[in-house]
Amino acid sequence: MTAKKTYQSQMKAPKFVIGDIVHIPQDVLLWGATGSSKTKTPTTGVVLDELSDSVVIFVHGRRMNADKKHVYPYKEEYNEGN
Repeated sequence: MTAKKTYQSQMKAPKFVIGDIVHIPQDVLLWGATGSSKTKTPTTGVVLDELSDSVVIFVHGRRMNADKKHVYPYKEEYNEGN
């Protein structure tokens, strides 16, 4: 008798909503009309648009693109009673 194989369903990329705050880790490539650069420290940005493989964000006073897999929705932890 063999054990039944189970497969974990693949997670879909997070959906971003215009106006959402996102977390951008250190060393993430950002690109736009003014060129490209990598983040030196973790930072936050605001979602302007979502494309197929990237997200358009407002960060450091500029409109930049970042790969979706490197940008995460910002979730503030809430502790009831504190």
